[in-house]
Amino acid sequence: MNRVAKVFPCLVGACLIAVPALAAEADWQEYIYEDLGVAKEFPLEPVRSTGVYAAPETSRDEARIAGPGRPTVLLQTELDHVVYRMEVVDISDDLANSANIFSECAYLVEQAGITESNVHLGVGGGSGEIYGRLATVDLYQEKGRLLSACFFNTGNLYRIEAHILPEHGDLGSPDAFRFVSTVRFDWSEDGEESEAEALAAYQYFLEHGVYPDEEEDN
Repeated sequence: MNRVAKVFPCLVGACLIAVPALAAEADWQEYIYEDLGVAKEFPLEPVRSTGVYAAPETSRDEARIAGPGRPTVLLQTELDHVVYRMEVVDISDDLANSANIFSECAYLVEQAGITESNVHLGVGGGSGEIYGRLATVDLYQEKGRLLSACFFNTGNLYRIEAHILPEHGDLGSPDAFRFVSTVRFDWSEDGEESEAEALAAYQYFLEHGVYPDEEEDN
């Protein structure tokens, strides 16, 4: 499978700490992290911490490149037995190796379980669209399903993951897909039109299981 899933996350006109998201659940909010160059939705307010970038726990292979072992900023929360997390890794000192580090991000996820899919993922829309990879794997050791999206922008590697624990009961959770596919790297433009597109696209996904552009690609 090698299609591009185009996602149009909601936009806002001002840099706020948090703004209400447009989807059905009122608890979802978008948080803007100017120091990390990203705006990200979470179902609950995430806890921010620092750590070390590493392969997923059940991965059968550690990186041979330059990604793992680097300091990382982690934003994480958990709701209904789904762990939502975003890691931001500064690789601005090794830009010549950025393509390898990016590719390694998806590779390590695939080593953590049985791969269900690995697709291109475009976020942002228009001239500001950023492309990444979204890998979905059923983890070894019966530890549930992991959806992991990798993006690279302005010297940072972004790894956005939804870990659906076995206790959740639905490995196809639409909230997990929503989380890994909604991220923005530019929030400077007027967002009314894009907000309407985002709402329509997400409602279509809830009804049909795919985004409109995915269906067109088929």
